[in-house]
Amino acid sequence: MPSRFPYKKVEDIILKVKNLHELLEVLPSTSSYEKLILHCCGLEKVGVALDIVEKMCEAGFTLSTEVLQYILQICEESYEYVLVHQIYSIICHYHLELNGEICRCLVHFFVRMKDFEGAFRMIADLEDMNFKPTTNVYNAIMAGYFREKNISGVLRVLKKMRGANVKPDSQTFSYLIRNCEKEEDIMKVA
Repeated sequence: MPSRFPYKKVEDIILKVKNLHELLEVLPSTSSYEKLILHCCGLEKVGVALDIVEKMCEAGFTLSTEVLQYILQICEESYEYVLVHQIYSIICHYHLELNGEICRCLVHFFVRMKDFEGAFRMIADLEDMNFKPTTNVYNAIMAGYFREKNISGVLRVLKKMRGANVKPDSQTFSYLIRNCEKEEDIMKVA
C-alpha cells in the first residue's frame, strides 16, 4: 500500500488547508490554491491537482499559465497523456488562458494517445477562440503521423497548415527530410 500513502497525505493537506481557512476566517487565494496544486504535482498526483484546479476555478480564481504548464510538464514526465481530455475540458469550461506551448503540449498528448481527430478538433476549437495555432502545434501532429508511417496523415497536416496560413518552419522540413526515403517522396508532400 505504499502508493496509497502519498494520496492520503495529499487529502490530509487539502483538509488542513480548508480547515485553516475556516478557522482563521480567511478566504482561499490564488496563491494558496496554486501552492497546493504544485505540491500535488511534486508528488505526481496530477489527478488530485486537477481536482484542486476545478475547485479553484469554481471558487472564482484563475489558474496561471505557469502552473498549467507545470501540470502539463508533470503529465509528460509521468506519461499521463490520458489526462489531456480532463485538462482540455477544464481549460474550455473555465476559459483558462492559453499560450503556444500549452497548445503544443495538449496536441502532443492527443497525438501520443493516437487521438489525431482529438488534436484536429482542438485546433478547430482554438481557431474558434481566436487563438491561431502555431507551426509547432501542427508539427506535433505531423511527428505523430510519421511515427505511425501515415503519409496521408502528413499530407492532411500540410493541407491544414496551408488552409490556416501557417508557414512550415525548419522543424517541419526536418521531419519531411528525415522521414521521406526519396526526393520524390519529399516533393509529393511538399
